[in-house]
Amino acid sequence: MPDEPLDAELIRGEIKSAREATERFRAKAHELIEELRDREAKQRDAAARARVAAKSARREAEKAIEVARSTEKRSMERASDVIKEAGRRAGEAERRATAAENALADLGDRREAQQAESGDLAQRLKAAEEATRIAERKTREEEQAERRKVVGELEKRLGAMEAARAEDAERAEADLAGAIERAEAAEAERQRSRERAEEAIERLKTEARERAEEAIATARKRAEQAEKAQSGAAEQVERLRAELNESEQRVLAAEDRAEAATEGAKAEVDKINAEMEDRIRAASLEARRDSEDRVRRLADRVAKEAEARARAEAEAELSQEAVKLQREADERVEAARRRAEDQVREKVDRARNDALSGSDPAPAEDGDEGSDVPSEAPPGDPRGTRYVGGRRLRTF
Repeated sequence: MPDEPLDAELIRGEIKSAREATERFRAKAHELIEELRDREAKQRDAAARARVAAKSARREAEKAIEVARSTEKRSMERASDVIKEAGRRAGEAERRATAAENALADLGDRREAQQAESGDLAQRLKAAEEATRIAERKTREEEQAERRKVVGELEKRLGAMEAARAEDAERAEADLAGAIERAEAAEAERQRSRERAEEAIERLKTEARERAEEAIATARKRAEQAEKAQSGAAEQVERLRAELNESEQRVLAAEDRAEAATEGAKAEVDKINAEMEDRIRAASLEARRDSEDRVRRLADRVAKEAEARARAEAEAELSQEAVKLQREADERVEAARRRAEDQVREKVDRARNDALSGSDPAPAEDGDEGSDVPSEAPPGDPRGTRYVGGRRLRTF
């Protein structure tokens, strides 16, 4: 008999230690699960960041491609502008060459005109020679002098004409050579501009292609890194899951051991629980009765306080209403008194004025004293009634 309490204490201690061990195992398992969840969340975040990095790399590549396309477009526009400018300059050079050709044609026309003029001069020379031959008949000296004079003038004119024609021809040839040189220079400049534009376009295309390829390669590398990180995260998650399963198995084994340890003390525990339930039931009944009494007393007190408060509020409201009604009645009585005094004063003043003027008093207004007061007695009655100064006088 004295060993039973000791066995119960040992059983309670074992149960308590088993529960504590179970709680520790559960806490460790919970911590391990939380740690594994945190790691998995971190791996998911890393994978999400890798996906975001891949998306950003893809966007950067797309932006680089767009920049390359816009750069190529601007380069094409610039090249087209350069080509248009070169075409404009070539057209201007062609116009200048056309103007030079027109000037050369004008020079040819002038040369033909000069030739025609020289023909006229030759005809004039022939006429002069004929004149000299005719003049020779007169005097040889005059013929010689006239001939020398005419020949000198003609030689001067011919020399001047030849010099002017040579100068015009040289000037026209120089203008034509300059126009040809300018046209050739414009053509060479246009060719160089076209070559530079083509080189610039090719260079920009090459740079854009290289940038796009670099961006695509970078994006691919980032995507591969993200995939590797994701695969590593998946492997780590699998490893953590395996560790979690192992820890759960350990926890289950610990729980099984705890249950096996608690089965031996189950009867004692049931007995103790039954005694505790009886005591708890009795204590709960006593506490319920006590609480019901307290609640009943509290309800009575609250009801009394509420009734007293309601009565006090009702009395206060009644007193306020009575004071209000008394005040309104006093105000109405005072107003009626004032109206009566005003009416009496008006009637006295009217009667005094009528008495002073010596005329009959005017009939009273409707609503005053209820009806008109007759100034004389009715027919058949020898008596009469008069009101003078607000006083009633009887005549017999």
